[in-house]
Amino acid sequence: MFLSVAMTTFNGERFLTEQLDSLLAQKRLPDELVVGDDLSEDSTIHILNAFRSKAPFDVKIHQNRARLGFAENFLNTARRCSGQWVAFCDQDDVWLPDRLIEVEATALERPGLSLILHRAELCDEHLNVLRGTFPPHPGKGYFGANRRPGFWVWPGFLMAVNSDLIRQLDDSVRPISYYRPDGQQPHDKWFSMIGNALGGVYIIDRKSVLYRRHGGTVTGKYDRKTFVERTLEAGRVGAANYNHLAAAARSCVSALERTAQQVVNKDKAEKFLISASHFEGLRRTYELREKLYSHSSFLERSGAFYSLLMSHGYIGNPFRSLGLRALAKDFLRLLVGSRIWNSKPR
Repeated sequence: MFLSVAMTTFNGERFLTEQLDSLLAQKRLPDELVVGDDLSEDSTIHILNAFRSKAPFDVKIHQNRARLGFAENFLNTARRCSGQWVAFCDQDDVWLPDRLIEVEATALERPGLSLILHRAELCDEHLNVLRGTFPPHPGKGYFGANRRPGFWVWPGFLMAVNSDLIRQLDDSVRPISYYRPDGQQPHDKWFSMIGNALGGVYIIDRKSVLYRRHGGTVTGKYDRKTFVERTLEAGRVGAANYNHLAAAARSCVSALERTAQQVVNKDKAEKFLISASHFEGLRRTYELREKLYSHSSFLERSGAFYSLLMSHGYIGNPFRSLGLRALAKDFLRLLVGSRIWNSKPR
């Protein structure tokens, strides 16, 4: 079996049928659809059972005994899949017909890939296009080990994962997430971190999903903001946030080191350890930023900023260098402290 689709559901009756119909419209049908339902209280299960009766591929429906939340539900559902490649599927989007055939063609053309990623069209609840390609991250094609930023993530609903990453690795060691509300890393951040560590990440620069945003969506906020709002918001991201990012990087070091100890393949173990060392550098970078944003003394801020410059905190290693925008923001912080961000945008 080559291609599995892992879908999770929770009270999804409103849009579920459209998503299921889009699976039937795939030019390359999945070999199986595996669904994890998180104790839906509406007609979701009825819709799934009706779909199973007519689908030309195997449909497996599992109802959780206790509510897991979307991240654990996706991980558990992925483990039940039998295919060599597992494509994650949200309940409320619509897949474009080429998604699976492009995943299959890329996997066969490039054996040994870890992740195959697509882009999406961001839409409202009626599937009216809101703006351009999502996610807006630059880059396409092949990426080797540690060639993406340390806290890089690709949305799970645009991700197909080599099942070796699911079956051979213990996801219970997942670190804390850099995004504080997550708690422990959710499935997409975990596989992004692991895929980046191993290399073999391939971005197909085409849209494969109509990404529906609506009132019941549980992840992501993409409201438009003015330049002034974005500048002031960035300025208020200060010492406490950088302290959390440093802790998240430290947690990633631990998770990758434990993962390296568990795998049998020595080459993979070495790659995990190399990635852990990069996260150690990222930890130091965020600890220095925490000092820059917590000190009132210009002299102390200068020391932190100088250390960031000398350690390639802004330019250099793509994994842990934060870029020119971070440099500009930190330089402004060095000069004026917190004064310019103490007011609200007008």
